[in-house]
Amino acid sequence: MDMSDEEEERVRKEFERIKNQRTVSDEDRDTVLNHEDDIKQKSLTGALKKFSADIGDLLAMIKAYYKKEYTEVPVASIAMILATLAYVFSPIDIIPDFIPVLGLTDDATMVAACLGVVHNDVDKFRKWRKAK
Repeated sequence: MDMSDEEEERVRKEFERIKNQRTVSDEDRDTVLNHEDDIKQKSLTGALKKFSADIGDLLAMIKAYYKKEYTEVPVASIAMILATLAYVFSPIDIIPDFIPVLGLTDDATMVAACLGVVHNDVDKFRKWRKAK
């Protein structure tokens, strides 16, 4: 099942809000770092399943950034990744997660859009991690 035009528009607006973030929210940082296992578990289901490995890489990138092991990434990219992963973790979003089939569609759309914007930063991180 696909999202309705109204749901797609809400996802697009939420993504634009996230994309325009230039600072890191302490709340998003804490949500993501404190719920890493929950986010990974959620990424194994529904529409998020195809992004499971990417979500794992995004989480690893965030952890490395905050441990100051890998800081070669713009703050805007970190902010976008954090906001996207916090959105994925939240059960309260545009399409509630408990709705069968559609529940994780908006989350997957947000992850896909985020990856589309930060893919160069993620690729650099993957190369750095592989070379480590």
